Amino acid sequence: DWSSFSVERWRNAVYVTTKYFGELCEDTIKFIVEIAKQIKLRGESVSLVEVGCGTGEFVYPIADHFRVAIGVDFNANFINFCMSQMRGDKMRFVHGNAAELVSLMKQTAPAHIWTDTKIVACVGNTMGIIPVWLKPRVYQQMKELAGPKGVVIIVYWNANWFGDACQN
Repeated sequence: DWSSFSVERWRNAVYVTTKYFGELCEDTIKFIVEIAKQIKLRGESVSLVEVGCGTGEFVYPIADHFRVAIGVDFNANFINFCMSQMRGDKMRFVHGNAAELVSLMKQTAPAHIWTDTKIVACVGNTMGIIPVWLKPRVYQQMKELAGPKGVVIIVYWNANWFGDACQN
């Protein structure tokens, strides 16, 4: 059950043993930072919302490129860990349901995100573990949050083997 997956198990599977994920993590960060730079070149402020932030390893190295970087996860263990590791004022972590992302951001995000251009990302194959019946709702929420000027990015990692890679 992903909602109770332990911090240690996740970090060991994905970030300590980088055999499955190391290069893809680096490439994903570079890709999203480049998109943020292009948005800023248009003279716009840019904020990031990551759906399924896990233990925050994507948010930590990328936060300085954004006005704010917000990680969202439904696993309270992960959010508590993220909050204990936070550094700087550009990061926020929120416990909540991605199927209610827009409402969750209205309740918890700084007001400026509604005027910022938003990158709404779901990396690390999070979308691969969301139940099939729930995916359309999460896609819709990500698109609505991004708005007409924003960008939605979804990254699948070894989608067929993700569970095996994390759990073994």
